[in-house]
Amino acid sequence: IYRVEGLGRVENLLDLYVVDVDGTSVARLTDDPWMVTKPVWLPDGSGLVYVSALEPDSIDPVGTTRVVGIDGTQREFLSTRDGPRGLLTMAFAPDGRAVFVEKVPKGSNYATPGTVWVVDGDGRNPVHRTPSFEDGHILGDVQGDVPVGGWASTSPVLVADDSSAVYAPIQRGGEVHIHRIALDGAEDLTPVTSGPRCCIPLARRGERLLFLSGTMDRPPDLHLLDGATERRLTDLNDT
Repeated sequence: IYRVEGLGRVENLLDLYVVDVDGTSVARLTDDPWMVTKPVWLPDGSGLVYVSALEPDSIDPVGTTRVVGIDGTQREFLSTRDGPRGLLTMAFAPDGRAVFVEKVPKGSNYATPGTVWVVDGDGRNPVHRTPSFEDGHILGDVQGDVPVGGWASTSPVLVADDSSAVYAPIQRGGEVHIHRIALDGAEDLTPVTSGPRCCIPLARRGERLLFLSGTMDRPPDLHLLDGATERRLTDLNDT
């Protein structure tokens, strides 16, 4: 990556560090010219999965998903040759599998609906779970200069307790709704929120889903979906 004014390459733009909770024992885990983003702890805490992107002398943001151990050892976790590329976010399921949401499927341009993949805990055997999906944008967002803008870009994907599905926002026009996307069996994307609004998932426990809900003229408030019953928790933005 080069500075705009031509002063040379910007080295070590982003790297991973770990530090004890008391602020001691800082250790650097990565040291390379790639941009390191989207770190997620391995289920056993032995290291992190991260995306290594923006190779020097390239503007292609598509990178490789790698693993770095606490001891600094690195290995490739999921090659872009075999599965998703343009990773937006990922999460580990309780059964040890990893769930990826990508934005740029192989052989396509950047204006794509996004895809969901599930892979084994070691990064092998990627399975595309949304091959027929075209109606909307997974982890899509609405225009950024309105009150609801900017949520989905940092939204987590929430995996069901039984590892059967992942909950993620899908944008269609001026609305964003949370969908349950099956990780096994037949392809299935079922909306769990509805109406003229934007909904972004925050956390899930059991049958309870905590999410943000807002509209073009009302900033978001917290809502709770308990089974089929929705309840608004805050009214901070009422006039």
